[in-house]
Amino acid sequence: MRLGFCRGEKSGRRELVVRLGLSETVSTSRLLWLKDNDRDVLLTFLGHDGRNPKKPRLRYDVDGYVSCRSYVRKRSLSAAELGSMCASIAQVAIWCTSEGVGYSSVLFDERYVFVDGSARLHFVFVPLDVTERKAGNSPLVLLKRLCDTKRLYFTSPDAQALCERLGDYVLAEDGVFSLNRFREFVRMETGVTPSADKRRKEAGREAGEPIRSCLERRQPHETSARHDASGQELCDMRRRALVSCVLHDKVLGVDYRLPERTVTVGRGSTCDVQLRGHPKISRVHLSVFPEGKGVVLCDLNSSNGTFLNGMPLSPGEEVRVSYGKPFFLAGDEFSVERREEQ
Repeated sequence: MRLGFCRGEKSGRRELVVRLGLSETVSTSRLLWLKDNDRDVLLTFLGHDGRNPKKPRLRYDVDGYVSCRSYVRKRSLSAAELGSMCASIAQVAIWCTSEGVGYSSVLFDERYVFVDGSARLHFVFVPLDVTERKAGNSPLVLLKRLCDTKRLYFTSPDAQALCERLGDYVLAEDGVFSLNRFREFVRMETGVTPSADKRRKEAGREAGEPIRSCLERRQPHETSARHDASGQELCDMRRRALVSCVLHDKVLGVDYRLPERTVTVGRGSTCDVQLRGHPKISRVHLSVFPEGKGVVLCDLNSSNGTFLNGMPLSPGEEVRVSYGKPFFLAGDEFSVERREEQ
């Protein structure tokens, strides 16, 4: 993959041009989605050209933006700016997970990540025809550059302290990026919980369907009619009070109640949910995060693996699982279920 900059022939605006390598091809469905979609966390896609439809030149609008590398080199960073950058990284990682996009399709090289006037990051999404994730490409690539205190300058001791804590987090990750852990880090440091990205134009909500729907050709879910706000809020409060989330051990018939946050599961005493009677399960086996109509599972480099639909999860890979769907930890069957309080 080769990248360069040019000026648009008609607009005169600064553009980033992406040329694919010999072994890289474009996914037609993802390219169509990218044309119609307009996410704030992604750079605006201007179009493509070239004779070969499988290897077009992709053009992105970068006029008015500064590369992340130039931004951090030419100015002193404040704690708010560094926190905004971390929140943007969490946001694009959430987008990748929710849309079923591998990190290999997003550029995390600081030369091709761009910053606006509010210190928010904007990323290049290349619609590659790949399903696997490259081990060397993840948000950790950019985070390592943002916590390098030898090349950064700060406006206050608070900003430098935040940078050092970010460095401790990256070191503790040991090369495996976990979205849930990083989202929790951002929440603790900035007080803001990163969420799914929104479109730039709310009026154009129906302009493009999500990548996952575009690829799998699923029909969109029907939305329910609007209810009175106060009555709906009261119903939600009652529902939360009557329903709890539990990890069900189908081998021993035991339920472990799960709080509404990320929890670690394993044999070790340091885990939030300590499993007994399963000698093959690792001391720290996986993390579980309730979200929407299911949970997000993440294998934490366990010895005997986490299996879903007969396939092992890669260490650090986050997968959505609906409530009641079975999965296996070192061969033992579990599920996460919603139970009504008695």
